[in-house]
Amino acid sequence: MAGKTTPRRKRLLTTEKERVEARNYFHANNLLVNPPVKRAAYSDRMAWVLASMSQLVYEHFEEGGRTKELLLEKMKGGGFKWVDEFVSKETDTQAFLVVKDDRSYAVLAFRGTEPTKATDILTDVKAGMVSAIEGRVHKGFIHAYRSVEKEIEASVAKLGDIPLYITGHSLGAALATLATQCLEQNPVFRDQIAACYTFGSPRVGNVEFDKELKSPVYRVVNTTDIVTVIPLIAMGYIHVGDVRFLERAPGEFRRGYIPLLQRLFFFAMGIFRLFGPLVGDHAIAEYRRKLEAIAQDRNLDLYFGGMSELRK
Repeated sequence: MAGKTTPRRKRLLTTEKERVEARNYFHANNLLVNPPVKRAAYSDRMAWVLASMSQLVYEHFEEGGRTKELLLEKMKGGGFKWVDEFVSKETDTQAFLVVKDDRSYAVLAFRGTEPTKATDILTDVKAGMVSAIEGRVHKGFIHAYRSVEKEIEASVAKLGDIPLYITGHSLGAALATLATQCLEQNPVFRDQIAACYTFGSPRVGNVEFDKELKSPVYRVVNTTDIVTVIPLIAMGYIHVGDVRFLERAPGEFRRGYIPLLQRLFFFAMGIFRLFGPLVGDHAIAEYRRKLEAIAQDRNLDLYFGGMSELRK
């Protein structure tokens, strides 16, 4: 009707109490409201890159092997710059730190067991557990990591706020897992760790150690690699991380839990293979070969897309 107006809805005033409650929606807790955004999901291509680093760390420290000059050329070809190396004469622990040319990420790689070195064998066989920062861990492994820990922390601190990937094979995988936990317990590095990728890793610690490990750990296992089933569960050890299982055929893998019967079969086959060539399923070269096939197969669209761009 003419002249009739719609009554205005009365505006409700926000009270001071409501404003305070709104501001406290995230609990005003800086720890919770600032999650670690650098943590990374699993990547087929990153798995291959880090398997390559885990192989290169053997070459650098191999007595009478390749020269450092050749190693640096390989790093340069992959778009990496050398940062530092870490060597303990006491435990023979060895690792290196490199950074991507564009500083998008850095890699800390640990060398694995060399069967000809007594110190490596002694580290592996000290399977008794000792208390760590969180939980209980393998005595030999933690002693080996502690021997280079301060040098590693000093070098990583100089990198600045760059995502850090930690990796290693065999004994190096165990050291990488321990480095991940020890570094994340330090407020300086807590949110810097992108992920830890391990290849052919033995078990490192107990349930409490696993529960307190917050950074992503991707554990890659190759078929009948016997190292991945020791030390035994009966001794209180468990595996940590998200497993990726490499099938017998290159280019095939699956993720998740491996059934008990299949694990027993792998253990038996691993024992059998100990009487054959040392290389076999535990060799880092075999991991790298299979991961390359997987990465290429799962990224064909990117590969051919890149080739078409080059042809333009």
